[in-house]
Amino acid sequence: MEEDLRRAVGDYRQRLADLRQEMARLEGLVADLEAAPASRSAARDLRRARKQLERTRSRLDAEARDYALFRLREAIGPDPEWIPREVFDWTLMEMSSGPLTRRLGREARAGQIAFETLRELLLADLPVGQLVENERAEHRSTILFQAEEGKAGTKTVLRRWAAMTQSDDYVADILARAQEARRRFSELVQRWSEALETARINYELKNRGSDQLTFETRDGHLALVAANEWANIARLCPEEASDLVACFEEMAEVRSTLAALRDELNAELRAFMREFVPRYLTYASRQTKERRRALGLERA
Repeated sequence: MEEDLRRAVGDYRQRLADLRQEMARLEGLVADLEAAPASRSAARDLRRARKQLERTRSRLDAEARDYALFRLREAIGPDPEWIPREVFDWTLMEMSSGPLTRRLGREARAGQIAFETLRELLLADLPVGQLVENERAEHRSTILFQAEEGKAGTKTVLRRWAAMTQSDDYVADILARAQEARRRFSELVQRWSEALETARINYELKNRGSDQLTFETRDGHLALVAANEWANIARLCPEEASDLVACFEEMAEVRSTLAALRDELNAELRAFMREFVPRYLTYASRQTKERRRALGLERA
C-alpha cells in the first residue's frame, strides 16, 4: 500500500513537472513573439502561443487541484513544492463542505480564531468514532453534550479538541491575560490576608481586646474565636479599614476581568467548534476507506 502511494505521488509530481516545463517554454515563446517585429504572421503566432499558454496554465491548475484532493483523501498533508498554498486550502475547504456545513452561512470564519488554526485541526487526524457513536446513540445533532454512561462523553471530546487551539495567537493572548489576572488575584489575596491581620491587631490594641469571644467546635476541637464589628474597626482604625476596602475592590475588579476573559474565550471557542466539527466530520467521511477506518468512522 505504501509503495502504491509513493508511486501515485511520483506520478502526480512528474505530470506537474512536465506542465511547468511546458509553461516555461510557452512563456518564453510568448515573450519572443511579443518582442519580434510586427507582422501578420507574427500576430497570428502570438495569439496561438497565448492560447496554448492559457490552456497549459489551466491544465496545471487542474492537476494541482487533483493532487491536493488526492493528498487530502489519503491524509498525507500538503506538498508546498508542488501545490500552491491557496490551491491546497481551497481544496480543503471544498472537501470539508457539505450538508453539515450549510447551516453555517455567514457565521463561518467570522470569529477571532484564525483560519490557520482551523486548517491545522482539520489536518490533525483526530479520531471521530466516539463522536459518531454518541450521535447515533442519542439521535441528536452533530454536536452533543451528553453521552451514555461509561463512555467518553461528546462534551469531553469537544473540550479536548478545543484545547488544541492554544497555539492560536488570539487564544494564546487571552490565556496569557487570564494567567496574569490570576497571578494578580493571588497577590491581592495575600495582601488582603496581611491587611486583615494588621487591622485586627491594631484594632484590638486600641480597643484593648476584641468585640466578642465565642467558643466553637472546629475539626472536632473546641476553639476560642474572637470577632470584631466592622463599624468599630472603621471608626478606630480608618487607615487599615480603607486599605482593606481598596484591596477588596481591586480583587472584585480582577475577578470581573477573569470572568469577562473566560466568557469571551468560551464564546469564541463555541463559534469555532460549531464550524470545525461539521467540517471535520465531512472531511473525514470523504477520505479513503482505510483512512475512515483508522479514524473510527468504519468498522474493520
